[in-house]
Amino acid sequence: MLSRSGRPQVICGELEIRSSPLFGPMLFFGALILWQVVSGHTAYRAATFSAALLYCAYALLAFLAVQCLRRTSQLKTLAWIFSAYGLPLPGLH
Repeated sequence: MLSRSGRPQVICGELEIRSSPLFGPMLFFGALILWQVVSGHTAYRAATFSAALLYCAYALLAFLAVQCLRRTSQLKTLAWIFSAYGLPLPGLH
């Protein structure tokens, strides 16, 4: 669905991808995890791969948030929502 909605924008040259200072460290961290999975430098490969998929999902959420939210107030609201969601998670494990 996303590829169909974005294809006309790419063809017409109207696709705008916004940059963020977060993307650099996220790419470095992703490359580090990829290196760890590919090279086999991990104690438990299945757990590392599972965590890598989770971090990939977080990166996609961050990318989509930067692309969709234009105002600072929207980003602050989303940050509060993510914080409220994430606060009780450590106690669940």
